[in-house]
Amino acid sequence: MTRIWFVAASLLLLALAGCGGGGGPSTSTTNVLTGSIEGRLVTESSATSKSRQANIRFRARVHGLETQNTFALQIRANGYFRIDNVPAGEQTITVEDPQTMQGAVVVAFVRPGQVTYVGEIQPTPLGKISGIVSEVDENGNRIKPIPRARIVARPIEGEQDTLQDLPSRPLFAAFSDANGSYELLLPEGKYLVEVSHPDYEPSAETVTVQVLQTTALDFGLIRRQDTGVVYGTVTAVVNDQTVPVAGALVALIPKDLPAPIVGETPPSPPEMTVGQIVSAMQKGKGKNHRPNPGVGSPNDSIIIPPIWWRPLFTFTNADGSYELTGVPEGEYTAIAFKSGLGKDRKEVSVKPSERVRVDFVLQAKFGIVKGIVTDAETGKPIEGVMVVAVCWGDPWFIWDGWKAYDDRPIGDRPIWVRPMPFAHQHKGKGYRPMPTPLPLPIIKPPVRAGTFTDAEGNYQLLLPAGEYFISAFKEGYEWQGQQVTVTEGQTVIVNFALSKFQTPPELSLSVELEVETPVQLGETVTMTLKVRNIGDQPVTLNFTSLPEADFVVMTENYEEVWRWSHGKSFITIVPDPIELPPGGEKSYIVEWDQKDNDGNQVPAGNYLVQGILNTVPPIETETSLQIMPSNP
Repeated sequence: MTRIWFVAASLLLLALAGCGGGGGPSTSTTNVLTGSIEGRLVTESSATSKSRQANIRFRARVHGLETQNTFALQIRANGYFRIDNVPAGEQTITVEDPQTMQGAVVVAFVRPGQVTYVGEIQPTPLGKISGIVSEVDENGNRIKPIPRARIVARPIEGEQDTLQDLPSRPLFAAFSDANGSYELLLPEGKYLVEVSHPDYEPSAETVTVQVLQTTALDFGLIRRQDTGVVYGTVTAVVNDQTVPVAGALVALIPKDLPAPIVGETPPSPPEMTVGQIVSAMQKGKGKNHRPNPGVGSPNDSIIIPPIWWRPLFTFTNADGSYELTGVPEGEYTAIAFKSGLGKDRKEVSVKPSERVRVDFVLQAKFGIVKGIVTDAETGKPIEGVMVVAVCWGDPWFIWDGWKAYDDRPIGDRPIWVRPMPFAHQHKGKGYRPMPTPLPLPIIKPPVRAGTFTDAEGNYQLLLPAGEYFISAFKEGYEWQGQQVTVTEGQTVIVNFALSKFQTPPELSLSVELEVETPVQLGETVTMTLKVRNIGDQPVTLNFTSLPEADFVVMTENYEEVWRWSHGKSFITIVPDPIELPPGGEKSYIVEWDQKDNDGNQVPAGNYLVQGILNTVPPIETETSLQIMPSNP
C-alpha cells in the first residue's frame, strides 16, 4: 500500500533531473561527442484535461543515425522522457506512435556532455510513406530486396526549390530492413525523398504526405558502375568545441564536363531544382520513363541517364558522416553547406574504384540568448530554473493557457504567464490572452533548446536566427515566457522575475491507493483510491471529465496493461464538484479480473498500479502489485 500526502501545487512541475529511462541511440562513427535530451510528452486528450499522463506506446527516432535510430521510449508516469548518447549538434528527433500515426518533431541543438531540455511536446496526427527498396536491372525488373538502404526525406515547397534550400529544413531518415521495407512518419506536406546505398546508384522522387494516410513509395536501384567514392565528415566549431553537423549538403561540382546532352549543359548540383534532380536520377533527356521502378506496368522500362549528368550530392548523417558513391573519374570542387553554419570548399580528384576522404569544417553563426532569473518578491537569483526556447509557432508546443494579467507591468516585450491551475487567484482581474502564433510550415525547423540556471540564476542558450518563445519555470513558481527575436552574431538579454504560487494553505489532501498484494494468478484484485481533506477548511474537488477516478495497471517499464476506463463510454458533461469538509473522505473502489485491455489473462509477475483522480490539477499515485503463479 502506498500513501501520499499531497499538496496541490506540488504537481505543477516535477524536476527533470534524475528522471529518465530508455537506452540511447548509438552512432557508427567513433569519437563523436554526444549529449542527452529530456522533455515531457503530453498527449492531446490529456492536454485538454490539463493532465500530463503520457501515452506509453510512443517511440523515439533520432534521424540520421546509421545504427539504431528507432527505439522504444521509456516514459515515466508523469510524461518525462530522456534520450541518451545523441550526437552533439543540431539533430532532428521525432517522438511517434506508429499505431495511431501521432507524433511530434523537435530540432534540438544537443550540447556535448550536457542535457538539452526541450520542454513539453504535444503530438498531432502525422502521415506515412512506406515501401520497398529493390535491386532492378536496366529494364526495371526487380531482382532482390536491398537491406540497409538509406531513405532521406526533406520537406519542399515545390519542385522549383533548389538543392541548396534543403539543408536548412528538417531531415527525416530511415533504413530499409532485411526485406527492403521501410517506413517514415512525417508531417503533412510535400517531400523530396532520396534513396542511396553504397553498392547502388541513388534514386529520388517527390511525394505528398497527408495526415493519417499511408502513401506507397517503392524504389528500384541499379548496381553502380566501376566508379569512385568520396566520403568523410562535416563538423562545425561551436563555442570552441567541434561538433558533428547533421543534415548538411555535400555536393561535387565537376570541373570538366563531357559534351552536353541534347545541347543542354547540366547545372551545378546546388543550383539544381528538385524537379531537375528527380528527372536526372530517373531518366535520360527526352525519353519516356517510369518514375517508380517496380510500381507501374511490368512492361514499363527505366532509362538510366549518363552518369556525368546525374547530380552528385548527399546529406550528412546524425554523426556528421557522409558517403558519395558512383563518382565518375575526374576533377571536382567539393562543397559542404548548411544554413547558419556557412560553406566549406575542397578540391578533389577521383579515380575509378578509389575511396577519397574529404572532411569539411564549418563555422557556427548563431545568436545568443542569456539572462538571469530572480524571485519577484525577494529579488534573489533562483538556481535550477528550467529555461526553454521554442520556435514561435512550433505546432508541437502547448500554446494554450498563456496569458498576460493587466495588473502586471508590461514593457516593450510582453511577459506572459501560465498560472495554472489556480485561476481563482486572479478572479476579478482582467487579462489579455497570448496571441496564438500561426503554425510553422514544414520547411521551417521547429528548433528547441533548454538549460537550467546556475547558482547565480544565470543561463545561456545558443540559437539559430529566428523568432522564439523563451519560457522559464520551476516548481512552486508561475511559468513565465517572452517572445524574442534572435539574429546571427547578436546577444539578446532576457531576464525573468518569477512569482511564487499563492496556494491556499487549506487546500491540502491526502491520496491513498490500496491494493491487496500479493495475489494468485486469476484472482480478483481489489483497488481502492481514498481522498481525504487533512486541512481545517472545506475543500472543493473540481473534475475535468468523467470518470472522476481511473485505475491503470502497468508493467515495471510503465507499459500499460489494463485501464479501468478502457472501452467504457461516459457522458461528456463535466461532473459536479465535490466538497470535502475537514476530515471528509471520498473512496473509489474497482475490481480487476487480471485480464488485459484485449481480454487476455496477464502472466504472473510484478506490476505497478496507478490511481488517477481527474481533478484540476489531476492527482496521481501508484503502488506495486505482485501476481503469484497458480498453486499446482
